[in-house]
Amino acid sequence: MLKKIRMSIIAFKIEWHWLFITSGQKKANQIVNELLMKGQSVYSPKVLVFNRRLNRRCIRVSVLSGMYNSLIYTQ
Repeated sequence: MLKKIRMSIIAFKIEWHWLFITSGQKKANQIVNELLMKGQSVYSPKVLVFNRRLNRRCIRVSVLSGMYNSLIYTQ
């Protein structure tokens, strides 16, 4: 019972982070497209900030996925 509750909480956290990852990717893509149309470098501070935020969320999702998988395969 406790294992199922933990798995549900971890699954919710994973989905929560993915909401921010997908919206962040869309915003970053828009910024990159605008910069390319203007002929500017894609290594602007805005893009680097979005990249850092997305990386932190992706790392957190990887850690949570590992926790979830370890709960699945333990008896």
